[in-house]
Amino acid sequence: MATESLGNMIYRLGFDDGGFSAGIDNVAEKMALVRSELKASASQFGELGDASDKLRQKQEGLSKLYQLQGSKIEQLRAKY
Repeated sequence: MATESLGNMIYRLGFDDGGFSAGIDNVAEKMALVRSELKASASQFGELGDASDKLRQKQEGLSKLYQLQGSKIEQLRAKY
């Protein structure tokens, strides 16, 4: 058996969350886009269109936001 010392060894372990952060940022961008679509559709109808059209547009926009927020929560749970 050898008795000579080979020296010290240093291990470094890093965590790269760049992909995760990019995924969260992507969801945030999509949510901002949906919010702007909601504002645009609300201003588009203005005094034109009936209440059911306005409510339908709002419901569709809120559904998109709900789905995006759900995907964001799933990504955060996966990271946790």
